[in-house]
Amino acid sequence: MNNRFRVEFLTIILFLISLGMAKAQNNDHDDEFNLDRTYKISENGTLHLQSSDAHVRIHGTNRNDVHVFVKYTLDMDGFNLRKIKHFRMNVDERNGDLYIGEREDRKVSFLGIGHIKEAYTINIETPMGVSLDIKGDDDDYSIDNLTGNIKVAANDGDVSVERYSGNELNVNLDDGNLEVIGGHGKLISKIEDGSIDVRNGRYKEIDTQSGDGSIRIDTDLDDQGYYRMESNDGDIVFTVLSGGGSFNVRHGDGNVSVSTGFTGGGSKNEDEKDYQLTGGNAQVRIITDDGFVRLNSNK
Repeated sequence: MNNRFRVEFLTIILFLISLGMAKAQNNDHDDEFNLDRTYKISENGTLHLQSSDAHVRIHGTNRNDVHVFVKYTLDMDGFNLRKIKHFRMNVDERNGDLYIGEREDRKVSFLGIGHIKEAYTINIETPMGVSLDIKGDDDDYSIDNLTGNIKVAANDGDVSVERYSGNELNVNLDDGNLEVIGGHGKLISKIEDGSIDVRNGRYKEIDTQSGDGSIRIDTDLDDQGYYRMESNDGDIVFTVLSGGGSFNVRHGDGNVSVSTGFTGGGSKNEDEKDYQLTGGNAQVRIITDDGFVRLNSNK
C-alpha cells in the first residue's frame, strides 16, 4: 500500500467516524411507527394478525370494538450495508373480520459499521368472543381471556394462553414453547423443537406432538374424551385431575411409572403397556421413543 493510498484510506475512515459521531448525537429514530386506534369487528368475527419479531399481547374484554396499539422503533448506530425495515402496517375491516399485517418497503443503508436495534410491540384489546388467526415469525405471544377459536402458526417464538374457554385452541410452532393455563374444548398443538405445558385444563380432546421437547398436561378427563400425546425424545407427564379411562402407552426405550390409582401395566409387547383408572371412559394414548412417561392421578 503506497503512501498516497494510505492517506486517502485514512481520510475516508476519519470521515466516516466523524459522521458516525455526529449521528450518535442525534436522538431521532431511523424509523418509527406508532398506531393507536379502534376498529370495528363483528361479535363473532375473526382477528387476523401477521407480524414478525414482535412482542404481542392480545386481551379479551367486554368492549365491542378492537383497540390496536402498535409501537415500532429502529435505531442505527454507525453505517450498515444490510437491509433495514421501513415499517408500516395495514389494518383492514372486511366482512366483519379485522386484518392486521405489516407492510414493509426495503432500503439499504451505507456501510456495515455499527449495529441495529429494533423495539416492536403490539397490544390488542378485543371482544372476548372474537376468534384469532395468527401467522408469525420470531414473535412472542401472550393471549388471555378469550372464548373464540384460536389458531397460531409461527416459525419461532413462545405462546402463552391463559383463561381460555373457547372450542378449539390450535398452535403450530417450529421452534418455541407453548404454555396454557386453563382451557377446555379441543387442544391441538404441534411443535418441532420446544415444550408443551398445560395446567388446570378441562379438555374433551387433546392432540399434541413435540419433536424433541417435553410434554406436561394436567386436565380433567371427559367421559367420552380422547387424548393423544407424542414426543420423539422428550418426557411426557400426564396428570388426571378428575375422571378416568383407559391408558395405552408406547414408550420405546423410555420407562413408565404411575401413581396410586392406576391398575394394569400389562404389556402387549416390551414397548407397550395398558393401564386403567376408574371414574370414566376416556381414551388416552401416549407415544414416546426415548423419553420417560409418568401417569399421575390427583383425584
